[in-house]
Amino acid sequence: MPRWILVDDTDPGIQYSGPWFLDRGSQDTLGNFGIPYQSTLHGINTDGSFSYNFRGSRVLITATLQFPAEDDGPSWQCIVDGVAISSIVYTTPENRLRYCEEDGLAEDMQHNITVKTFVSNSRTFWFDYIQYLPPVDAPIENAAISVDVPDPAMLFGKGWSVHTPGYITSQTDSTFSFNFTGTSLAWFGFYDNSLPLAVGTATYSVDGAKPVAFSLNGVAAQRTGVQYNQILFETPSLPLGEHTLDVVYLGNTTTAPLSISVVYIQNGTSSLSPAAPSNPPPTSSGSSLTTTATQPNVTVNPGPHSVASAGGTTLSGQVGGIIGAILGGIAIITLLIVGLSQRYKGWKRTRNQQQMAEVQPSSSHKRSSILPMSKSPTAIPPVQELATPQQEERSIQAPYVSETHPISNPFEIEEIPRNPVTH
Repeated sequence: MPRWILVDDTDPGIQYSGPWFLDRGSQDTLGNFGIPYQSTLHGINTDGSFSYNFRGSRVLITATLQFPAEDDGPSWQCIVDGVAISSIVYTTPENRLRYCEEDGLAEDMQHNITVKTFVSNSRTFWFDYIQYLPPVDAPIENAAISVDVPDPAMLFGKGWSVHTPGYITSQTDSTFSFNFTGTSLAWFGFYDNSLPLAVGTATYSVDGAKPVAFSLNGVAAQRTGVQYNQILFETPSLPLGEHTLDVVYLGNTTTAPLSISVVYIQNGTSSLSPAAPSNPPPTSSGSSLTTTATQPNVTVNPGPHSVASAGGTTLSGQVGGIIGAILGGIAIITLLIVGLSQRYKGWKRTRNQQQMAEVQPSSSHKRSSILPMSKSPTAIPPVQELATPQQEERSIQAPYVSETHPISNPFEIEEIPRNPVTH
């Protein structure tokens, strides 16, 4: 899975334009998608903007919606490298909502993302954080890294299974191990009211130190269905370098399971690019987010300009052109073979006629079986005119090849609604 760089709203690299103000904690209890990153937001009660420069192939904006559009809430426009992109509009107040996203950028180039806000009646626009996928070889210093699960460095023990939006275990003494580089780690999980909610316990240990116990209490999910992005524990500050995290579940099938959806690493590294995990949990618990009643409704607002891919040509166009060329070549060869075959048959009939004429009987037998040949046999039939490559392209349709565009949490544009942002 990808390793994202997180850029909090307090990052000095973000350029704000307008009367923005810093907020700490006022929206922490909003909704069920967890608290804002670092419990900080930047707000503005009038029109304004902010921008950020980055190097990477993908970027998205995460924010808090306090006032939906039907409640005279704010609107926004996202712009990447001077081109407006689609925005996602929600109808339910919530934290950690993905407002816009752009993929397929040239990762070896610097890009700029700008967000313009349009506010009326002082309905605050709240900005939380930016995240982007850096090049694999990009140097990273003092950055926060979001690691989705599963990750190649994560080792799941027995008892783990897939449960949207992550993984869970209810097996006593089930283990988890993770090697990471950084100065601290935060573990995010979730609670689901379709699972046991009674208080359970687990422990974590860093570099073999004494285990530290932490509680698992899913009571808050009784009324919301699912509580996402719950911080189950955070390590203390660690020396910068490589560390090993070990986690053990001490509960059972009657207590809240241990869950994981994402981990944040301070001063981490993104050098582990997406790859097949060594041992992802093999089974699924069958849960789906579509069963909860707390998913905000969303609408996709396209930008005024379409955004072309970096190469300028889509995959479907390339594949269609290749298939069309192959089929056109086959058709031309087929027509050549048919024409030559007809030419050969005509020549053979003429040859047979000449041989029969040389041995025809006397005049008293003129009305013989060769009478049908009294008329000259049809000459070599004309070869059908071969179609030009352009004509072949009109007459032979290449199969249509569609192209998919995956999008990360919280919601897939193609499948709305879906998971919340868990980065």
